[in-house]
Amino acid sequence: MQNIRTNIQALNKQNPAPFSNDIIYNYSTYLRNNDIYLKDDREHYVAPIPFDQIVGIEQMYGDDSTWGQCIEGRWLKRLKQRLIELEDNPQYYLSEVELPNLSFIKVGSKYFISTGKHRTIIARFLSYFNPEVFSNRSPFEFAKVTECFIDTEYASFKRRFDAVTDNYPSLIFKLQHTTAEDDLHFLLIRENRANGKSEVFTRAQAYQVLDALESPSVKEKWNSGSVYYNSNIYSFIPYQTCFKAFFGHP
Repeated sequence: MQNIRTNIQALNKQNPAPFSNDIIYNYSTYLRNNDIYLKDDREHYVAPIPFDQIVGIEQMYGDDSTWGQCIEGRWLKRLKQRLIELEDNPQYYLSEVELPNLSFIKVGSKYFISTGKHRTIIARFLSYFNPEVFSNRSPFEFAKVTECFIDTEYASFKRRFDAVTDNYPSLIFKLQHTTAEDDLHFLLIRENRANGKSEVFTRAQAYQVLDALESPSVKEKWNSGSVYYNSNIYSFIPYQTCFKAFFGHP
């Protein structure tokens, strides 16, 4: 049986782990602050957890708690009991089976604690202060993971709409993340004046809308006047703008 140092609170007071001041972010706050939007797709599996990639937690009392504060017991009411359990059975963190009530969310390469926050806090400090034990393995070799996937297409839409906004100061663009292709809440365009007209567009129409805004066409503008469209982006683009694009004028 390997000798494992379990006095992690004392060890961290003497020589704090380099990640002690790293913030453990709320899951929703992290996504919002990093402008991350997710697809509906999910994958569920069991896998080792790389502790240096854990950046947050699904639910926490605040947005500014750090690893160091958590190992001292801040925010974690049952930490004392979990530390006693660690003293009694450090081999728990070398388990070769899936541990109950322990799960994580993965987004990109980052992980967020879903269940088992006390054990996760302990496990990270335990592995840091026992590198010879955990050099080739994670304290959680068999943990439930729910992998979420970033909606990169929406991020691209958002960047393109942000870039085109300055070219249309008379218009207001309101983009809302939806994953359904036919959701009319995806995009609202309205004139920036009292009682100005407005139209809504689906996600499926976004490429067409962006192409028209980025490269307005005289031909498409003309055709839009003779055909009925439920949502017509060219109703917001004047002929003057189309001719400027045609002749290469800024």
